Amino acid sequence: MKIIGKHIFVGVTMLYTLVACSQTTSLHNYKAIEAICKNADIIEVEKKIDYTEVEFSCNGINYEVGIDLQGNIIYTEKAVSKTEIPFDNIQKKISKKYPDWTIDEFSIIELTDTSFIKVELLKNGIEENAFFSLDGKWFKPKNYVGKDTWNMQDLSEIAYYSASPYNYLKPSTVIDLPETLREISGIAVVNNTTVLCVQDELGAVFSLDLQKQEITKMFRFTDIGDFEDITFNNDTAYVLRSDGTIFSFAYTNFSGNIQQKIVQASSLNIEGLCFNPFSKSFLLASKAPTVGKPDAERYIYEFTKKTIHSPQVYVTVKFDEIRAFVAKTYACIQKTNFEINPSGIAIHPQTKDLYVLSALDRCIAVYSDKKLQHVYVLPAELYYKPEGIGFLPNGDMILSSEGMKNGYVGGQIFVIPQKK
Repeated sequence: MKIIGKHIFVGVTMLYTLVACSQTTSLHNYKAIEAICKNADIIEVEKKIDYTEVEFSCNGINYEVGIDLQGNIIYTEKAVSKTEIPFDNIQKKISKKYPDWTIDEFSIIELTDTSFIKVELLKNGIEENAFFSLDGKWFKPKNYVGKDTWNMQDLSEIAYYSASPYNYLKPSTVIDLPETLREISGIAVVNNTTVLCVQDELGAVFSLDLQKQEITKMFRFTDIGDFEDITFNNDTAYVLRSDGTIFSFAYTNFSGNIQQKIVQASSLNIEGLCFNPFSKSFLLASKAPTVGKPDAERYIYEFTKKTIHSPQVYVTVKFDEIRAFVAKTYACIQKTNFEINPSGIAIHPQTKDLYVLSALDRCIAVYSDKKLQHVYVLPAELYYKPEGIGFLPNGDMILSSEGMKNGYVGGQIFVIPQKK
């Protein structure tokens, strides 16, 4: 093992040893990487919903591969120099569309049926990606569909699903977000036309105009971190970091004055936050098991500004309840270990119901009076990684979906009207 900079590098053989002790990778990944480079130095392994990202170095060149659950490579990204691409053509296009951005790095991404160039850009500490064909033309990568056992056709044939207050299969609006929000992790509705967005790795809030379908403002509230959700009340934005820290600031008259408080919740991974206008309290969702509690339960906590250091359990999300509901309702889902790890939460502005969104197993659980009433599964064809949920004042639902950082799926916002 050797350490270079901040990275720890291990050879492929050691990766296989780590695989035996970890669920994040499999023997498939080891074989896939060895096929590319027999002497790979592994930099990082990260498990996603439908695939595993493995970053490694081979003969001084950095690579990243995405490997699906069956061990198939779905993409390969290789760092290249500007002499290996049509740099002059690309530079001219970037200078027009991104006049104030600095070109940082280049890579070539290979899919099973196409290849394209990714250019990383920087501006004020924010990263943006631009994509080009191999001859230097603008390029829009295609979507990657997950490996769920259910699809849109299956769901369209289920009467219970069709009777939902929302037609999840036909959102009225789909907004493709800029590269800066590819890893969008949470949203908050301000009014009928404005949604606030936050992404995983950047301490900034972006204001999205739903009518113009573009970002109109950005608020930088801190540096890097793991930011999971955002909520809004009384002209104040509240941003959740995964360790339970909440950053807050004035939205209309943003002065750079940031408040910072920590919620004392016994959980290792906090991912959902919303304001309940009916009880004037905040709700906080744990994605991971709570210390000292059953592994097959997740908790939604409630607190106010005065009780932030002593939140109480508001709703208990029980896997056995969810699984029984899914097994009874969805014959197309051949999965016995179906589970829900909250990635976003919201209170319906009319029914007062709590909607709990899960990126894992893509579903929404609805609780009325703190009891489970409905479970709606979401198709991977539309919602790659649903992490944010909110409601417009008229009851229309807003969902956000995170993309794959290498370009196959972009961050997206979906508007789903409430049935009249």
